[in-house]
Amino acid sequence: MPQRIAIVAVIVLGLMLILQVLLAAGLPLGHFAWRGRYRVLPAALRWASLAAAGVLGLAAWVVLARAGLVAPGAAPAVVPVATWE
Repeated sequence: MPQRIAIVAVIVLGLMLILQVLLAAGLPLGHFAWRGRYRVLPAALRWASLAAAGVLGLAAWVVLARAGLVAPGAAPAVVPVATWE
């Protein structure tokens, strides 16, 4: 069951990541993010969306590693710390 929950969480994180990447690319999806203030994000918010995509990708990796679905990598101690274990 925890692996299924992890997969659902990663799907949600992946969808949010895709949205942030599309926003960073300049697509007119600003009404979905950043309080809907801009149709196309200005440069500063595009960079912020790109940074958010990186954080979301890292979070997805941590969830998958915690569930044992991917290898934790060179620093396996990061996964328990990131998940408050």
